Amino acid sequence: MRSTTPILISAMRILAADIQCDDGIANGAIHEAADRLEELSISHARYEFLRTLTPYHFGVLWTRNLRGEKFDAMVDDMILERAKAVKQ
Repeated sequence: MRSTTPILISAMRILAADIQCDDGIANGAIHEAADRLEELSISHARYEFLRTLTPYHFGVLWTRNLRGEKFDAMVDDMILERAKAVKQ
């Protein structure tokens, strides 16, 4: 059985906190791996969302970004809006 990414990240954070080692290297490595996995998961979700946009809508995002808005923040907001719309 394969765990979901959020469950795997959570398990790694628990392991990082619970593992007993004298120098803390294992704890740090596991914690950093969890952080990187979380970053990759977020980046993958953004990528998958952007693939669904029409060229026009991507152009709107790109133009807003050129005017100074943070691209990742705009995409994250759009993902949340879509998730809310799906729930309704």
